[in-house]
Amino acid sequence: MAKPLTVLKSKQMKDNKEPITVITAYDYPSAKLAEEAGVDMILVGDSLGNVVLGYDTTIPVTVDDMVYHTRAVARGAGSTFIIADMPFMSYHVSKEDTLRAASRLMKEGHATAIKMEGGTEIADEVAACVRAGIPVMGHLGLTPQSIHMLSGYRIQGKDEQSARKLMEDALALEKAGAFAVVLELVTEQVAAEISAASPFRPSALAQDAAVTDKCSYTMICCNTHLHTTRRSLLKIMRTSARPSAVLSRATSRT
Repeated sequence: MAKPLTVLKSKQMKDNKEPITVITAYDYPSAKLAEEAGVDMILVGDSLGNVVLGYDTTIPVTVDDMVYHTRAVARGAGSTFIIADMPFMSYHVSKEDTLRAASRLMKEGHATAIKMEGGTEIADEVAACVRAGIPVMGHLGLTPQSIHMLSGYRIQGKDEQSARKLMEDALALEKAGAFAVVLELVTEQVAAEISAASPFRPSALAQDAAVTDKCSYTMICCNTHLHTTRRSLLKIMRTSARPSAVLSRATSRT
């Protein structure tokens, strides 16, 4: 088995234009399959609220939920870089609350890194985590924890004002020390501009394939469902050999 990915290695892969494969998993068997398939990173997303717990949104998901599922994933993929989502309102009240929740995901959940939604408004919290030695992945564009403010699942960055805000947010996250940022459901032009302007050292940029499959970034994101099989994951890995490929919703029942 290859050595697990590190933050530094992710930067080197980005610099070398090598694709980085990322897949969501919420439990031991899915994580085990992902690791066997050679996926670089596993995201334990708060989307488990929708996929596993039956909620309409991710908002009800708790830190306890995330710790439980991250720990299960870590048992199944002990040699893979694991990112755990910080759930809604676990990092908005204070830096102390942020560090407390992040430390639980790292110590109890055995995560390698955490992911936080937002830009300039959470830059201080991101910086606090980085100073504490916790790698942070950012998340911009469609941020599901703000679904009520966004009035649904809409493409972001379509007008000049929102595009400018996305750029400001990406730069703020980079300055705060985030090693990567997910760009979800944003326009191709805005994603390309952010990629060009944000060095993210170390870094990786991901774009949602619902917008475009023309992507020069280095992270390939797959969102699995409940019936992922080893064969389907191996198919994903073969496809990811094409640097331009961006995969979303890689399932399923084959």
